[in-house]
Amino acid sequence: MGSHSHAEHPLGLDELVQGFQSLLSEDKVKITGIVGMGGSGKTTLAKELFNRNFSSFQRCSFISEVRDAALKNALLQKQKKLLKDLGVHHLPFDSVDEGKAILANRFSSHRAFIILDDVDHIDQLNALLPNKDNLGSQSMVIVTSRELGVLQSWGLSSIYKMPGFGSSHARQLFCWHAFLQPSSPAEFETLVEEFLKACNGLPLSLKVLGAQLYGKKSKDYWESQLHKILRILPSEIQERLKVSYDALDEEEKEMFLDVACFLIGELKSTAIAVCDGMRCSGLHGLQTLVNKCLVELVYEEDDPRGHIFHGEKLRMHDHLRDMGREIASRHSSNRLWQPRIDDIKKHFKREMPIRGIRPPATFVAFKEYTQLMGISSRLSNGLEILHVNGNELTENFASLSEHLVWLRWKGFPLKKIPLWLTLRHLSVLEIDGADELKELWEDNVDPPEQLRELFIQDNIKLQRLPSSIGRLHNLKKLLFSFVGSSLLE
Repeated sequence: MGSHSHAEHPLGLDELVQGFQSLLSEDKVKITGIVGMGGSGKTTLAKELFNRNFSSFQRCSFISEVRDAALKNALLQKQKKLLKDLGVHHLPFDSVDEGKAILANRFSSHRAFIILDDVDHIDQLNALLPNKDNLGSQSMVIVTSRELGVLQSWGLSSIYKMPGFGSSHARQLFCWHAFLQPSSPAEFETLVEEFLKACNGLPLSLKVLGAQLYGKKSKDYWESQLHKILRILPSEIQERLKVSYDALDEEEKEMFLDVACFLIGELKSTAIAVCDGMRCSGLHGLQTLVNKCLVELVYEEDDPRGHIFHGEKLRMHDHLRDMGREIASRHSSNRLWQPRIDDIKKHFKREMPIRGIRPPATFVAFKEYTQLMGISSRLSNGLEILHVNGNELTENFASLSEHLVWLRWKGFPLKKIPLWLTLRHLSVLEIDGADELKELWEDNVDPPEQLRELFIQDNIKLQRLPSSIGRLHNLKKLLFSFVGSSLLE
């Protein structure tokens, strides 16, 4: 199916904005909350309010995905973005507490408009707005959250609750995605009405289920999908969304699960390179998932890793991500995201092939699981994605690397990439924090000719590049960031 364009935001946004602006017009209100369940359109409303109002303020900042940043220990980056947006560039700091101390004194001088999107803990609010009583006159802060209690306990009295979609707007949103027009053909009217009841006014469901039915002219198909949804309780949103996953073909399903487990937040180019390397059509598959509203592409200018990482990145709604990970946990092609060592041992005992491993940031017991993996060659057969934290290395890794498509290694411990590491299928290689790395590989070694992206960052002592790097004809992106200038002398 070719690309097609859906409505970019829920219909009825004007009414939502007007309902909200009546709150903003009260002079005394400086901080307002927007609360609602996942998929109810909070972020969409916040973005629209930001786009309509930012030009009236001296300084503006939209801080997205705060909850996610807190889970990844990345609140520091959000503090730095907020200070940068407020025009504070010259104060370096390395901890959230230092950031709080700087932020506490920074709000009174400007008329600022700040949005903190998707907050779920009072600590996140205190990290980003440590002195909310110190806001400059006529400044405005909007906080979105699923947690009414968090906003209330932080002392917010002005809170806007997201309404369910009214029936006329729900119908338009669903029809835009199902028919690319605001109403349905006459013969589908009754069926559309049934789908609207099943979606219960939730924009995420309206978009995803509508997009799944796009281009389907058979009423029998519509009825069979409706039947599946009606067997599921309205409260079980993930299960209702799973109907759209079930309608994907096998390759698209694999790609959806890879995104849910490994590719959220990654660059579009990286995702395509990884999927192509795993024998899927990366660009076509990604476009299909975007068209079906299962994945979003969001342009991001801020990345702590630097300029080359700016660009379109993959995003997925939490309900869809959680559904994908739940399906992946029962899938025969195992994807281990944030596994504990016990999870990995369990898979080894059952001799189950593993498609990908992404350990949590704190997990560095690498030696332990490479030894486990060395026990069974069957396990390494399917391993295509591996993210490594830590510097313990054993040659058991040799069999493990046979089919790797994407290797991300933080804390690489060696002076060069060892000969026993098999990289012939590799599409993406990222080495981060390689304090000892002096050369990539020797001149007489065959380079990884499938390589499309090569990123080597932080404290590199690279002295030379192998002459064979000229044979990397597929290379699209190359980044070296290093301390010292030996490479350039």
